[in-house]
Amino acid sequence: MSRIIIQILLIGITVVFQAQAKAEDKTNPAQIVENILQAYGGRAALEGVKSVKHSGTIQSYRLKKTGSLKRLFVVPGKLLVEMKYPDGPHEQRITTPEGAWRDGRPATAPMHMAMELQTARFRLPLLLTQHPVTILGEDKNKVHLGLKLTEVSSLEVFVERKSWRIVRSVGLMAMGEMNIAFTTDYSDFRKVDGVLFAHREELTAMGMETGIAVLDRIEVNTETRPEDFKI
Repeated sequence: MSRIIIQILLIGITVVFQAQAKAEDKTNPAQIVENILQAYGGRAALEGVKSVKHSGTIQSYRLKKTGSLKRLFVVPGKLLVEMKYPDGPHEQRITTPEGAWRDGRPATAPMHMAMELQTARFRLPLLLTQHPVTILGEDKNKVHLGLKLTEVSSLEVFVERKSWRIVRSVGLMAMGEMNIAFTTDYSDFRKVDGVLFAHREELTAMGMETGIAVLDRIEVNTETRPEDFKI
């Protein structure tokens, strides 16, 4: 066998192995998670985020109003959400490891669980490194990942292959034989202090569109105070 033929065969074998490795990467959850972390600024940058403050507007389809929106998330699991609409209503939600409150009163069990799911999505994408991740589906454009949070709650994310950005999250909670789903579609991605954030969220509950959050400003590692989460 001539040297040229041997070289051609070796090149062919190399191409096959590279293609196989690339295909394995597509179905390797650990590699997919690493790709996502890199897209958002890298693990070190993400781990350096200890608090995030959102300021913007919330458009409520139910109220047919647009109001102001304030959110404050503090690692590992404190979340303050305030929504104020012209002429009312105003709503405040607080979630901490100790419990959940809505307008100063303890949240009902279903509301508490829903608020916990909202808090969980604020921990993305690092949350993907803290729970076993399962590939629920994939095609050439997107990967569908799932992770179980508790016995009755889970989170699913849809990741765009081209950018490795999370373009949709679905929080699921079991209520008897029914699964209640809260869906967020993310867009308008921009970096803040080296970390990627979505500045627009389209919100859906149980398949019904509920509103749109547009974030005018995102601040990372701003000073927080204990009274920020005072009930």
